[in-house]
This record gives sequence, structure tokens and C-alpha cells, in this order.
Amino acid sequence: MKYAVLNWRDPFISLAELKALTGLSYNDIHLMSGVALGYWNSDRLSSRSALIKRNGDVIAISNDAVEINRELKDGCFSIDLDVILGEMRRESISMYNQAIKNVKLSRSCEKLDMIFTDGNIILGRRKDVIDNVTLEKHNKKPYTQSGTMTARTSRLLVNLATPQGSFLDPFCGLGSLLIEASWLGYKCYGVDFDLYMTWKSRENLRSFLLECGIIQGSAESIPLTKVGGIATDPPYGRSTKFTGQLRKLYQDFFYSVSDILKGKLVFATDSKLDFEDDLKEAGLTLEETHFMYMHKSLSRKIYVVRKT
Repeated sequence: MKYAVLNWRDPFISLAELKALTGLSYNDIHLMSGVALGYWNSDRLSSRSALIKRNGDVIAISNDAVEINRELKDGCFSIDLDVILGEMRRESISMYNQAIKNVKLSRSCEKLDMIFTDGNIILGRRKDVIDNVTLEKHNKKPYTQSGTMTARTSRLLVNLATPQGSFLDPFCGLGSLLIEASWLGYKCYGVDFDLYMTWKSRENLRSFLLECGIIQGSAESIPLTKVGGIATDPPYGRSTKFTGQLRKLYQDFFYSVSDILKGKLVFATDSKLDFEDDLKEAGLTLEETHFMYMHKSLSRKIYVVRKT
């Protein structure tokens, strides 16, 4: 059995990212507070993720520190303690001390996680950790502007799209999602109606030694025949009523996507807007939605969509 430590601030969308990265269904994942358990093949999850803190192989799960100690006794380990629920903190220290009795602790020894959650101890052999260094680096693009999607949210959207080899951002702007798609190893394409934006997007990619095919064009008529996955952050004019020309842009975009999509479409918009009927009319099916709080004037609603 394997474990993954989720982002406790956004546990449900973290779980959705784990589902996308592993290919499992929600029914195949057992969720505890802040931790997901299940059987999946890859050990390299967290370093590709936006929200999964770390993952590894489960050694033992027990509410008895003595049982955990049997797995550790007389060994040498580097153990990181993680108390998911604050009310367990005092109890966890006592149980931790009992669990590591007669255990040599050294940073040079094998790395283990000892996680306290829901009255249990999860002891695991760590395999991978989130790459916060690269995420922070990708936020420092040469060209940026107010409202630009962060590297973390961009990587999340790309992962939720589960690209099948190729990836498209049809409103690519400054290339935030393209940077993550290229870094993750996908063959990537970007489209934007603004020629100057396509140049900035290329320059941002080049600054990280990354590359995608980027052209000036319209999301209402995407110049591709098939694409493995699509993720994007389209305009949503939250300062104005969402009617007329902007709604038509979305509707035409959905029809254009329906013709070329092999995997999933993921897009972010203002949480006040609803597109379920428009998606149905275009032959697309809404799989799930998630909400991400950004600041007091904006919460993003993330749509995960597949072809009907």
C-alpha cells in the first residue's frame, strides 16, 4: 500500500490531483484527514504535483505506538514527524517517543515519515517530495502582469487535464500553463489572439530553457486536429456582467474543443459563473468542479470536463 500527504488547505482538489496522476478512481483511494492511501504504480508523484506534499510506501498503520516500534527497533532512520490534526499534538509527542525507543536517529539513514492522523500512526518509507523550488522559480518569469496564474495553480490544471502525450492552452497569455506542461514533458501548444502575448509567452518559456509551439489565433477556431489534454485560464471579465460577446466566446470555444479533445478539458473561471448547460450543448460532460479561494474579491471555480 502507498500513501500521499495532501495539502490540508485544499484537501479535495489535492485528492483530485492524486486521482489524475495515478489514474485511480475515487473509490480506489482511502482518504484519512490529510492523507490518501491506495495502490498505484508510480513512486514519482509529489515532484510532478502542485499540491501533494510527499508520498511513499506504507510500512505500518496502527493506533499503538508499541506496534510501530516493532517495525523500527534496533534500526537507524531519519524520521519526520507530521501531526495532521492539532488536537493530537500533545498525545503524538508521547506516542512518538514510545515508537522510537531503541531506534538510532540520523539524517544519514533511510528517510521515513511518521504521520499522526485520525487517532492512527502511519509509518511510511518516503519515495518523493513536492518540488517547491521549481514552482517558486517558475513564478519569476521575465514577463508577468496582475492576475497571472501562479506556477502552482498552473501545474495543478495541467495535471487535472491528464494530457495523453500532447497539451494545449488556447488562451495561453504569458505562458504560465505552457511552462508547467513543457516542464512535465508534454508536447505543448499555445494559442493567443494577441501577437505580442505570444512573443512574451515564448520568451518566458525560453528563460527556463523550455519550448512549446505557440501561434497567434483564436480559441473559437483552434488550428489542431487532435490534442491529448487542454487546460486554460480564459478571460472572464469579473468586473462586468457576463453576457453577450464574452459568453459567445466561451460557447464557441467549447464547440471548438469538442472537435479536437482526446483527454480532458480543465479551465478556471470566476466562481459566480456557470457553464454546465453550455458544455452539454457542445457535446461535453462535466466530471467535477473545485473551488479555490484566491483573495477576498475572487474565488476560482475549476471545471474538469471530458468529451461526451
